[in-house]
Amino acid sequence: MQRITKGLAALLLLAGAIVGLPWLLITFAGNPLSRLTSDNLTAAFNDPTGGVQLVLTIITFVAWAAWLTFALSVLVELLAQLRGVRAPTLPALSLQQHGARILVSAVLGMTGIAGPAATVASAATPASTPVIAQQHAETHTPTSTAATPKQSANDQQVTVKQGDNLWSISERTTGAGKNWTHLYDASRTMAQPGGTHLSNPNQLQAGWKITVPAHLAKAGTNTHTKIAKPHAHASTPRTSSAPTHTAAPQQHASTPQQQPSRAQAPAPAATTPAPDQHSDQVTSEHDYIGITATGLSALTAAGVIALLASRRRHQSRRRTPGTRIALPEAHSDAHQLEHDLLTDADTVDASDLDRAMRTLAKTCLTHHVAVPGLRAARILPTRLELYLVADADEVPSPFTRISHSIWTIARTDLLTDDDLVDVPAPYPCLVTLGLDDENAWVLLNLELIQALGIDAATTALSHDIARGIILELVTSAWADDLRVTLVDYLPELADALGSDRITHTSDLDHLLAGLEVAAHAHAEALASDDLDSAATARLTGDHPDTWTPQLLLLAHEPTPAQRERLSAILQLQPRLAVAVLSHTSTPLGEWVLNATSTDAATLAPIGLRLSPQHLDDAHYAALLNLFETTTSAPSAGPAFSESIQAEDTDLEQLPAPHAPAPLELVDHDDTPIDGELVDEVTVDETIDDAPEPTTTTQAPEHPGVEDVLDALDGPPIAPTPQPHDGPLVRLLGTVQIQGATGKRPQAPGRSTEIITYLALHPAAPTEALDEAIWPGKPVTATKRNGPVTAARTWLGTTPEGQPYLAHYTPETGYTLADETAVDWHTFLDHMGDTIAQTPTEKLTGALSLVDDQPLKVAGKTRGAWAWAEVDRQEIIAMIADIAHELATRSLRAGDPRTATWAAAKGIMVEPANEALWRDALRAAWQSAIPGRVETVAEQLTETLEEIAGELEYETLNLLADLQRRDEQRKAS
Repeated sequence: MQRITKGLAALLLLAGAIVGLPWLLITFAGNPLSRLTSDNLTAAFNDPTGGVQLVLTIITFVAWAAWLTFALSVLVELLAQLRGVRAPTLPALSLQQHGARILVSAVLGMTGIAGPAATVASAATPASTPVIAQQHAETHTPTSTAATPKQSANDQQVTVKQGDNLWSISERTTGAGKNWTHLYDASRTMAQPGGTHLSNPNQLQAGWKITVPAHLAKAGTNTHTKIAKPHAHASTPRTSSAPTHTAAPQQHASTPQQQPSRAQAPAPAATTPAPDQHSDQVTSEHDYIGITATGLSALTAAGVIALLASRRRHQSRRRTPGTRIALPEAHSDAHQLEHDLLTDADTVDASDLDRAMRTLAKTCLTHHVAVPGLRAARILPTRLELYLVADADEVPSPFTRISHSIWTIARTDLLTDDDLVDVPAPYPCLVTLGLDDENAWVLLNLELIQALGIDAATTALSHDIARGIILELVTSAWADDLRVTLVDYLPELADALGSDRITHTSDLDHLLAGLEVAAHAHAEALASDDLDSAATARLTGDHPDTWTPQLLLLAHEPTPAQRERLSAILQLQPRLAVAVLSHTSTPLGEWVLNATSTDAATLAPIGLRLSPQHLDDAHYAALLNLFETTTSAPSAGPAFSESIQAEDTDLEQLPAPHAPAPLELVDHDDTPIDGELVDEVTVDETIDDAPEPTTTTQAPEHPGVEDVLDALDGPPIAPTPQPHDGPLVRLLGTVQIQGATGKRPQAPGRSTEIITYLALHPAAPTEALDEAIWPGKPVTATKRNGPVTAARTWLGTTPEGQPYLAHYTPETGYTLADETAVDWHTFLDHMGDTIAQTPTEKLTGALSLVDDQPLKVAGKTRGAWAWAEVDRQEIIAMIADIAHELATRSLRAGDPRTATWAAAKGIMVEPANEALWRDALRAAWQSAIPGRVETVAEQLTETLEEIAGELEYETLNLLADLQRRDEQRKAS
């Protein structure tokens, strides 16, 4: 409705300007040419009233000139937008052309007659940088590099009638206008009457033939359906308002010339749901899904989860042995939100977007090409599309041009993280606005456009959209640094997130004063080196103080004076890294996101239709509660841990250090070496029946952890675990299914997850299993039975013929047979009623089962394993507590070697825990190995560098005490 209202208003303005103005001039001023006679000019110059007639004549001519140039601009823009191409720039008519562009776009956006390749009209930034936006490619020729579609004998042909366009034909024959791209691809190589070919999707002639692919004609349904996604919360079910995504047809990404020449439409939805097998496939393709449970983009969800993990590391750092970090209560809204965020999060998209931006920067810098201005980006299943400024230089390979200002890169062509070390993030203000009509995530570069307004149908909707944008800016991985300042808006969010990127102020004048001082200083610094913008300085490495983008969010209308000051900052040259996001009724620039609902928004001035990312009030309240738990006091641990030795042991209470006897040591290749320490903890690198990786990222590596594992040579700390007859489910490291006696599934990912879930949640009812493995998705018995049966077949049967994964019964649910070994169960079997009563050898045996981060998944698809977070946190805490207990006992017994081994095991799973690092420091001191304390201290500092804040008071005191004792020992 808002689009129609604005279109009608634009139509009235055009009619008034094009028709009304000349009518008024002719009616009241007459024919201006009749005033150019010599008599009239003489009379005008001799006018005793002071030349009034001469002035009126001049004004009349100026008015006619304004009308003529505006009418010309309207004609040029109209023809260009109908043809789907960029309008040529008219010299000295930028103002008229800009106004004409906005009005014509609004009218055509209302009527929808612009054709399938309608240009998302060009728009200038506040600094008059030309920015061309196109939703599809512009004009194509038969020599296009796009792959030629395969023809089918069942394809249909229709004859073009007068008034037809590809959209209307597609709508009539397939049920979906957006399928026009498939019709175009299928028809452009076919000879038309007269020997011509279809080379422009907007130039059809009556009598031509259009090919309709058989699979589309048969489907006859809209490929872009919106579905309600059931929410798993038990008390208040919620539904998602985001659109469903059906992946686009996969293309071979390693062949650039086969990349499509325009954005692909989603594949048609099948009339019968296919078995859910994609998430089990071992493939390099990305499991791309558009719909989200939270309303946030998959990128934002990934960023929020990463920030939450960082906050949890803060909690772990100060966790006292025997306690547990605070987590949301089970079945609470905060707990459900975390589950939904884990399901929604797309770490692959986030990583690929970050690498794509840095790949672009490095490629250009390596080839001595100016890094282009980036207006927007789109994320598609196999590639990313970049929308560059119109005057951008050629971008070197592996980027491929698919239109005037649109470039693409296949995900497989992105440089690796190792290749991109020290490459700065070139576009830190790129932020997701939402899903477009082709279910691609659309991102806009706020640093380039400088001002984005949010104009929503309701105030609540405006806030929902702003929250999503703010969260992504604060948590995005493709920004090295930026600052978001909320002006009299959401102070509780800035406090809850605990990120240095976000601050709050209620004094806009004071903020503007600081910005003005910094802006002029930065502009002078940039101008001194002939740099045109802070973005350029960021890439050249000059004037680093100017790099950090400053983003302001205004919740209220600024005063005229404040608006003028803001505009002056934004228009300052060289361009600064400053942008404004506002809810104001009068936006600071022409870029405005007009939203009528969570399903419908239009980005002006380009007319791009989106389903905006958003965070409603209920989810927002849950988000605040979720992050508030990261600052809550720890809770009591299980009864087993109540008697743990939580207090630090004073060095005076420990046996004195003693130097070890010289030993011949061996390296990992069994080659004797002198004077070096070796890794006493060996990891079994043979992975039997391990799930093969798909598209996930590995758990983060913590620097220095491996070095802490170095200990004195000698016999193994713990005996090697005995082999087990039958299947073994390993959870205390990378998840593995070993010793299975049945046939391994071709794609074992889903079966591995099911077996792991049942190992930790025995007697699971179907509802719990369904929600864990297929979160938020409707699950039929057929859908569940396939992977469950595959898991049962894989594990095999006992010698008596009983399956290791027992058959389901209403009384027992799904469960693993007792004969199925689980290393976590074995770990717990080593424990007594309390940790104080557990023998040391039992603690050693339990820790010997741990070889990596627990529940580490070598490969997973998006949304998988979201259920495992609570289990992972408890297993980590239990391992760390036992490691601390064993280290403390060993130190008091004068056994630094075992103490080092135990501390290293704990640090492996909980690297931020300072109590374990203090155990390692004491063990290093007690070992009397020269330089050992300094080495561990360096690794401690390096590991905790990524976690902000100073070391704990106890750690600082211990380091000072050890340094003092070391100096005394050297002096003696």
